[in-house]
Amino acid sequence: MLGDGGIRSKYQLTVSFNYKTDREYAEHVARLIKRLFSVEHIIAKRKDSWGADIVVSSASVVDFVLKQGIEAGNKIKNQVDIPEWIKRNSEFRKACLRGLFDTDGSLYCHRYKVNNKWYEYLKLDFTSCSKPLLNSVYAILSGLNIKASLKGVHITVSAKAAVNRYLATVGSSNNKFLDRWKRF
Repeated sequence: MLGDGGIRSKYQLTVSFNYKTDREYAEHVARLIKRLFSVEHIIAKRKDSWGADIVVSSASVVDFVLKQGIEAGNKIKNQVDIPEWIKRNSEFRKACLRGLFDTDGSLYCHRYKVNNKWYEYLKLDFTSCSKPLLNSVYAILSGLNIKASLKGVHITVSAKAAVNRYLATVGSSNNKFLDRWKRF
């Protein structure tokens, strides 16, 4: 919910995704929703784009999510943060990081040339315009001894060892990331 999720109304929540590139991950999220809440969902594709939403229509699920500290409304305007109950539990912290990076993060190959020699390595990047969320993610990464930098709206994990440590410690449920990691 802190990544690509949102509360549309007191009766409905959504999780947005790219139907072309993230469909497999969206199916994983939909299975989690079904397992956690025993509710059905629909996939609503947007017209004229690859955007789509997992839509859950359940007032009781929305009430539950709100009671867990997830705010309704614009996450940036509200400057959302990770709820304290997640921050206090190491397994919840890792699961929260995994969800945030899987949705609002990217894993990419950084290539550059020095003295006619090409270098490349994987980088992880997480982007958010919510300062409290960025600060919490940075603190959790630091607590896991994963070297990262926080600049503006980006948290970047640059060193190969740090990227490998993140993926070994936190992991990913997004096969798009895992396949990219294996390729490099």
